[in-house]
Amino acid sequence: MPSEARWVETLWWLKYVHPGHTVFDIGANVGIYTQIFADKVGKNGHVFAVEPGPKLAASLRNTFKDVQQVHVVQHAVGRQNESGDVFHYQNWSLLPLDKNDLRYKNKGYIIDTQDRDMKEEFLCEYLTLDSMVDQFHRGRVDCIKIDVDGAEADVIFGGRAMLKRDQPLLRVELSVTLAEMYQETPQHLCAELKNLGYRFFADHEPDEYKSIDDLCAHIPVGVFSSLDCICLPPRLQR
Repeated sequence: MPSEARWVETLWWLKYVHPGHTVFDIGANVGIYTQIFADKVGKNGHVFAVEPGPKLAASLRNTFKDVQQVHVVQHAVGRQNESGDVFHYQNWSLLPLDKNDLRYKNKGYIIDTQDRDMKEEFLCEYLTLDSMVDQFHRGRVDCIKIDVDGAEADVIFGGRAMLKRDQPLLRVELSVTLAEMYQETPQHLCAELKNLGYRFFADHEPDEYKSIDDLCAHIPVGVFSSLDCICLPPRLQR
């Protein structure tokens, strides 16, 4: 069995993703999880691969051009509907062109490398998660993967209505340093989800964190360090 197949098998939470389901892959990047989700939901399901950058979005469209259940959405997900000039920092993190933006005051961002690492400037359209679902799907959402380099709280707080209505399974990347760039903390994000009835588990084994403090204590320290957390909604809890 290929090592990739063994890795996928450790993702215990995929047992909750079924044929016909709808999944949003927010921060799809090159589409590794998009492919996993597409295989799980089948031709009667939907996978929305969300990437704002023109190059990555074009690459996703090419990769999944023959996969009918995959839909590429070239938008960013934010706390409000807006647009702004951005660039990809080191080809992965989405940052504003305006050097006076508060994110550049964060100690985790090495500002003296900004000019050297600027790639693919473009006008980015942001939609809240609620607006994105209304615009592109208008149906139940069963699972969401969120990996947006520190802006995860913006996704959650912009999707309250859908989260309350559909109670989707969530896989969320948590980073202390990257969240600080958005004046946020993993604790604040998790407290919001806890208020909605979510419980928190490890990514590769169904071990539940005892508390939000316990979860946050497991997040590694470092600029690019993060923890992938599974957030189990009330409808899936036994």
